[in-house]
Amino acid sequence: MPASQTRWIALTTTLAVAAWCGALLCVPLHDGDLWFHLSGGRMLWERGDVPRVDELTLVRAGAPWIDLHWGFQILAYGAWSAGGAKGLGLFGCALAAAVALATSGAARELLRWHGVEEDRSRLLAPFAALTWVPAFALRPLLRPELLSFALLALLLATLVRFARAGSGRAGSAAVALLVALANVQGLFVLGWLLAAALLAPLLLDRERRRGALLLGALLLAAPLANPYGVSGWLFPWELWTRIDGSAAVFSRIAEFTPALLRNDATAWTFGAFAALIAAGCSLALGTRRFAQAFALGLLGAGALFLAYQARRNLSFVALAAAAALVPLLAVALHRRVALAAGTLLGVLALVLAIDAAGPARAHAFRVVSPSGLGLAPDHFPLVGLERWKRAGEGEALFCDLNVGACASFVLERPALVDARLEVLGRSGLETYFELLADVGFFERTCEHYALRAALIDLRAAHTRVLLAHLASSSAWRAAALDGPWALFVRASWAEARPHFEGQGLGDLAARRRLERAIEGGVKATARESAPRTEPVEAVPRAGTGARSSAPL
Repeated sequence: MPASQTRWIALTTTLAVAAWCGALLCVPLHDGDLWFHLSGGRMLWERGDVPRVDELTLVRAGAPWIDLHWGFQILAYGAWSAGGAKGLGLFGCALAAAVALATSGAARELLRWHGVEEDRSRLLAPFAALTWVPAFALRPLLRPELLSFALLALLLATLVRFARAGSGRAGSAAVALLVALANVQGLFVLGWLLAAALLAPLLLDRERRRGALLLGALLLAAPLANPYGVSGWLFPWELWTRIDGSAAVFSRIAEFTPALLRNDATAWTFGAFAALIAAGCSLALGTRRFAQAFALGLLGAGALFLAYQARRNLSFVALAAAAALVPLLAVALHRRVALAAGTLLGVLALVLAIDAAGPARAHAFRVVSPSGLGLAPDHFPLVGLERWKRAGEGEALFCDLNVGACASFVLERPALVDARLEVLGRSGLETYFELLADVGFFERTCEHYALRAALIDLRAAHTRVLLAHLASSSAWRAAALDGPWALFVRASWAEARPHFEGQGLGDLAARRRLERAIEGGVKATARESAPRTEPVEAVPRAGTGARSSAPL
C-alpha cells in the first residue's frame, strides 16, 4: 500500500479514537465545581484581572484566593457565553478529544524513540490513546484537569523529542507548555515528574548533560510565570499538606478514596493500568533500552502512587499507561498487521463514538429539561435558586455542600457554603459538617449572617440531622421543591410578605408532595447511614453524597 494511503488510514484512525474519547463526555454537566469555575471566569471577563480574594463564600469573604485555574475558567465561561449549556458541554467534548490527540502524538514520538519507522509509528500511536477510554468513562467531568492532561501529553511529546534528538525548539516548547500548565491548574507539578523521567538519563551523557541541566532549570522556574508569583508556584505543595487524610472530613469525600481500595471498576482499572506499566517497563529493560525503562518506571510509579492516595488521580495513570504501551506496540505488530489493526480500530472507534453521542444522548447538554427544571436537574436546583433570586431581595442563603458554587453563580452573590477546598481549606469543610450535625450551631450561624433561606438535598446522608430539624421547626417553612432539593425559608420572613406565594416560592402543586419528599428523603438517608459490612462502601458516592473539588 502506498505511503499516502497509510498516512490517510493512520489519520482517520487517530481522529476516530479522539471522537470516541470526546463522545464519552456527552453527559449532563453535573459537577458542582463547574459553577465555581464559571464564576471565576465571569470575574475575569468583567474585570480583566484574576480574583485574589474569596468573594463567593460568606464565611471566607476577603480571604486570599490563589486561583490557578483562571486559564481554564476564562475558556469555560467563554463557551458558556457563546452557547450556554450546549456550548459548555461541547467544550468538554473537545477537550477530551484533544487529550486523545495529544496522547497519540506523544506515543508517536515514543515509538520513534524506540526505533519504529515513521509509517508504522503513525499506525500504532492511536492504540496508546485507548487508555483514556476507561479513565473518561469512570470520570466524565468537565474540569480543569481535562485541559491539564492535554497540555501534559503535549509536554511529554516535546520532552521525548528533546531526549531523542536534542531539539532546542522542543526544549523551548516544553518551557512554554509548563507556563501554560501553571495558569490552568496546580497539576503543573506533574510536568516536573515528566521532566525528571525524561531528562535524568541524559545526565549520564557528557555531551547532553549541560543541555539537560539548563532545560531542567528552566522547567523548574517556568511556573513562576503566573499572576501570583512565588505563592502560586508553591500553592500545590500547600494543597498537598491540607489533604493529609488525618481529618474525619476526608472520609466523607468520595473523591479522595484510594483507587485500589474501591470495590468497583475503578479498582479493576487501577490494576490493569499497573500491570500495563509493569509490562512496558519490563520489556524496555529486556530490550536494553534503559533510558526508556527508567522514564516509564518513574512516570508509572509516580502516577500509581497518586492514584493510590486518591482515585481522582487515576486519569494521570492513563497517561503513564499510554506511554507504557509503546514498548509493547513496538515489538508486537509489523507493518501489515499494524495496517489491518489500525483500520479495524478506526472503524470500531467511530461506531462506538456514534453510539456514545447518538440520539439517546443528543440532548445531554439541554438547558431546560422536559420536566421544566434547569441544567442537570437531578443534581442542581436552578429553578429553586431562580425563585429565591426573585424573592430574596439580595439576601444570601445556606446551601448544601457542592451547591454553594452553583448558588453563587446563579444568584451572583455569596452563598454560605461551598465545596472549594482550595479556597475554604480543610477547616472550612470541617465547619460545614459541624453545621449539619449541630442544630444550635446552624441556627446561630443563620442569625449571625441574617440568612433567610436554606437549600437542602433530600437524598444525602450528611443532611439528615439538619433536614429533620428544618422539617419540624416552627421557625422554618418548606417553600419549594425542585427535584430532590427542598428550599426552606424563615417563617417570619414569609409572614412579613403578604404576597409570598406570588413571589414564586409557594407555588407547590400540593403541600403533601413536599412532605412526602422530605419523609422519603429522611428515610433514605437513614438507610444510607446504617452500618455496612464493607467500610469502603460507606463513603458517599458521586451524586448522592458529599464531594469536594479536585484541588490539583
